Amino acid sequence: TKSLSTDGYNSIQIGYYETSFKALNKPLLGHLKKVNAPAFKHLREYKTELDSKFETGQIISADLFSVGQMVNVTGNSIGKGFSSTQKRHNFAMGPLTHGSKNHRAPGSIGAGTTPG
Repeated sequence: TKSLSTDGYNSIQIGYYETSFKALNKPLLGHLKKVNAPAFKHLREYKTELDSKFETGQIISADLFSVGQMVNVTGNSIGKGFSSTQKRHNFAMGPLTHGSKNHRAPGSIGAGTTPG
């Protein structure tokens, strides 16, 4: 835990996905052994409002939350890169044979008059 008096903000560090000790590097092993924590593959720090609510070595489970309680969840989606019009908009492919060079090109996407 980090406190407002020593670090300037309150936060806790949560570890998840327990793994073997040989899968971690020595600095991370030393950090975990200092607080007698098991070998966690992932460690993340989260800012909190209350400093005294959490203790070192405390196990946090879903029992901490009540039914119907609102929880803020954030995350990053995995980037898919540039996707073609077939994948993104379900367009049909062009002819693949007879010298056609219009295999995955979008081609015409509709009339240009409004309203038709």
